[in-house]
Amino acid sequence: MKFNNRVPQDFFCASGVGHSDVAINAGSLQQARQDAGIADCNLLFYNSSFLPIGAKEVKFPSREMLPYGSVLESVIASAHAREGERATAAIVYAHLRHRELGHDCGGIICEYSGALPEDGAKKELERMFLDIYEESYQDQYEYEEMKFIVKSALAEKRYVSVFVSICFLSGSFQEQALVDCDRPFLGMQSLFDEAKNILIPVAFDSTSSWLKGSKFAPRAILHASTVLEDFNIETGSVVSKHGFHTMTAISKEEPEKMLDHVERHVSRAIKHGKTPCVIGGNHSVTIGAFRAVHAEYPDVSILHLDAHTDYRDMHQGSKYSHSCVMRRLSEKCENIVSVGIRSTSLEERSLLKMEKIFYAADLMKDEEEWFDEILHQLDPDVYITCDLDVFDPKEMPAVSTPAPGGLSWSFINGLIKKVAKHHNIVGFDVVELCPNRYLRAADFSAAQLIYNTFAYVNHYKK
Repeated sequence: MKFNNRVPQDFFCASGVGHSDVAINAGSLQQARQDAGIADCNLLFYNSSFLPIGAKEVKFPSREMLPYGSVLESVIASAHAREGERATAAIVYAHLRHRELGHDCGGIICEYSGALPEDGAKKELERMFLDIYEESYQDQYEYEEMKFIVKSALAEKRYVSVFVSICFLSGSFQEQALVDCDRPFLGMQSLFDEAKNILIPVAFDSTSSWLKGSKFAPRAILHASTVLEDFNIETGSVVSKHGFHTMTAISKEEPEKMLDHVERHVSRAIKHGKTPCVIGGNHSVTIGAFRAVHAEYPDVSILHLDAHTDYRDMHQGSKYSHSCVMRRLSEKCENIVSVGIRSTSLEERSLLKMEKIFYAADLMKDEEEWFDEILHQLDPDVYITCDLDVFDPKEMPAVSTPAPGGLSWSFINGLIKKVAKHHNIVGFDVVELCPNRYLRAADFSAAQLIYNTFAYVNHYKK
């Protein structure tokens, strides 16, 4: 089993002063570490100092948490002086937060060792911090409150040592598992600013009600995409000319946190004039995506491609279940057009607008006629959410909740193409693939559907 690097997490701050007539290392420095409460620990020093993502400060640990010989990974500043002279050691640190997405991006740590008084050391640290921040991080990140750890003392004996440190108590290993999205779509990665097509992988399935495994779908789809031909026959276009940018995968287990992250990513894409595609994960991810879409396009309609109505108010104790997604979206959007439906409950049926429901059984003939009827129900701006179980299982067998009697590949692609030609598709998602190593064709089909949709949008976009 492979693991990524260990990432330090919880940390505490320690500082101390020591005086000695004997020596520095075995004298005043040891006393400073004793004063700091960590003399019995083995310290591993970091040469380059960055605060890891998710790191948080905790109170000074009890003796039981730091038994003799404990190893502490540490950021350290220390200074020494002779009798009558001053020694000052100081550290400043602050968390960084992404300006647009709002999430924690780690932080900057700077150290000072010298002879300045405390106020002078703080000013020097602030200058160092801002120099690093303005040079490398200012465009994308804002920093939170600067926090200082400072010790300064005049030598009362032959030597004085001052010592300050950030000591990490814990760390995490993240398994390099099948949720890691380690390849960009089509194997091509343009810069965000240069790409029109933005892919947002969301490895989430904690609210799935039957088969688990859709959290592995983003990786499976991205891997399959690398063998697609970069050419769409119907439009005669090479879609990569418009640029693909695959964002870092979202893999939060808690629904609320996941939805917040999806909303921020989709909002960023839309505000920059991009077309976002969210790759699920189960259907719950659509809730976060549509929040962002609705904020920019309040009159947007939804084309809902699915075998199920997904209109429950609560399912298995969660209002964010994949069985509740369209109910949540209906709280913001009045015009939801559902296509391919062949499964619902009595509770849900009583809430549906039947003129907006297109049952799979009715769509098996006269495709063009049905296309016109479906498009007639849509508003100019359209968001498409595609649960892959809308397809018949013989065409898309690896899904979380398969249902027989589904729609064909040609019907779904033909419908999306026609919507792109006559409406403004502002974004879309493809969800509920449940990868199966014996049914890898489904991974490829999902990737092809995403590619085709981008091809139609880019070709017909006005």
